[in-house]
Amino acid sequence: QGDDRVWSAQASIEVASIDTDVVNRDKHLLSADFFDAERCPKIEFKSVKVSEIRANRAKLEGDLTMHCVTKPVALELEISDEMKDAQGDIRRAATATATINRKDFGMEYNKTLDAGGLVLGDDVMVVINIEGIAAGSAPKAASEKKAGKAPKKK
Repeated sequence: QGDDRVWSAQASIEVASIDTDVVNRDKHLLSADFFDAERCPKIEFKSVKVSEIRANRAKLEGDLTMHCVTKPVALELEISDEMKDAQGDIRRAATATATINRKDFGMEYNKTLDAGGLVLGDDVMVVINIEGIAAGSAPKAASEKKAGKAPKKK
């Protein structure tokens, strides 16, 4: 819940951090056939607005940059209940999901199997785990800590 003008989210992933536990597959994913890590070292998301806010769900709209191509995407949010941390800051967690077409981001590589059909499908599920802190919580907590009086010298 809350004022949709103050919601924001950003995510950045170093493409070189991709690790599928299969070295040769990882090398291929980092190549120009897929993520082209040398030319496009990051996958990034930046929100532009939130809409359809209800109970513990919302739609987070933003720009996804992958393989040096930026496209608008709408992520479905599942949002946790509000909780207060040990410092008194208000926090929430959320999971954002969407299905995108990899070809929309210039990832065209595929291979035909010997038995027919293709090795890869075009749809890719995007999942972003988010932890948020209410606007004003962290600065308030930090300013309260700074406002404490210094101990007197003897």
